[in-house]
Amino acid sequence: MTHKLFLDTEIAQEIWQLFREIEEEMQLRAPLNMYLAGGAAMHLYDGERVPRDVDAIVDARHWGLAPHLCVPSPRLALDPGYFETKSCLPERFRDRATRLDVGTSLLQLHVVSPVDLAISKLYFFPGLHERDVRKLLELGLTSDAELQGPLQELAGEWVSGPDRFWRDFEPALRALGMSNAQD
Repeated sequence: MTHKLFLDTEIAQEIWQLFREIEEEMQLRAPLNMYLAGGAAMHLYDGERVPRDVDAIVDARHWGLAPHLCVPSPRLALDPGYFETKSCLPERFRDRATRLDVGTSLLQLHVVSPVDLAISKLYFFPGLHERDVRKLLELGLTSDAELQGPLQELAGEWVSGPDRFWRDFEPALRALGMSNAQD
């Protein structure tokens, strides 16, 4: 499903500039996939959220390049502490991501889907993350029913097992009045 994205805001333009600078700095010779998540992705979905930094996941085969990605824009910089395992995204998040045209050639930027963004935010509940999940639900960009499949997927991938997964996510699901697929 394609969702309306806020691609022309001042913040979105800063994000695009950051990734153009990263591409230039890295002197890529082959395509590099990066996946925008966190507050910057939320901004693209609601046009309101002002991110403090930019969370992006680098394709695993380029993991060694991650330290070179911290090219700051006037206001935004990549969060060097954000990486795939910290993001709490299901393995198939790449399949649901949307490719963005931001004026780069080899750096291929994608935004994670609203479903996957909501799941990653559920793990870091409450605060801004709760606000973001509520906003995604309010805008109709995801729903309790849509989240259940990817939540089950992530539960099956959880290192400490599905029971621990549901215990970790249960407070956020309860706060939102959402169902726990394990019940």
